[in-house]
Amino acid sequence: MSDIQETHIHPRIKHILFVDIKTVSQSDSYHTLPQNLQKFWEKRFAYRRNEDLNIEEHYFQQASLQAEFGKIVTIGVGYFYLDEHKETALRVKAFTGADEKELLEDFKALIDTKFTDNLVMCAHNGKEFDYPYLCRRMVIHGVELPLTLNLLHKKPWEIPHLDTLEMWKFGDRKHKTSLSLLATLMDIPEVENRLEGQDINKIYHKTQDMKQITQGCMRDIEILAKLFLKLNQIPINLENRVYKID
Repeated sequence: MSDIQETHIHPRIKHILFVDIKTVSQSDSYHTLPQNLQKFWEKRFAYRRNEDLNIEEHYFQQASLQAEFGKIVTIGVGYFYLDEHKETALRVKAFTGADEKELLEDFKALIDTKFTDNLVMCAHNGKEFDYPYLCRRMVIHGVELPLTLNLLHKKPWEIPHLDTLEMWKFGDRKHKTSLSLLATLMDIPEVENRLEGQDINKIYHKTQDMKQITQGCMRDIEILAKLFLKLNQIPINLENRVYKID
């Protein structure tokens, strides 16, 4: 892993890159969505109709969750390393920007230049959301998939990436638990006032406060890493050893 390859880091966390993405709807409303896409959203709305929402409300709440109608505005990453005191610490960084293609290229460049082929990613609900969303948006923009994300033609058991939601399921395929709930159960304090999906869409399209989204993403990476340690019962205390880079 070049500059982060350490000989005394716990072997179970040595090659992990924690990943979190923040997504928004491509347009600020259904009515400003390009017409050639509106007809497809109408079909989805008809199929998943919720009597409590009209098509505009449905779009604003749901489009960010679907790679065909949403886009990535922030990618957070984090990894363990040994600090100057030879203690395990967590370094967190976030890529943020309105130019999604540039954002994805920066993320790919980080993976290609800083990590080796044995990289393993970890995200919460990553196998159903973060990993496929990243791949789909890269393909749409013509960004070559990093080797570690090139999942085409691979069987589920051939995909090395980790998922804290999957860890918590313990084989129960129907079970869904949010990152916020798990962090609360595990006494991880950073969970208070977390940004949820709809919050991010509102912030991006209404106030354009990208700093708030960036900071929220980095905080989620910290929560994710601490949750991973708890779930795997790895006795590492990260108090005052989380370093964030804007």
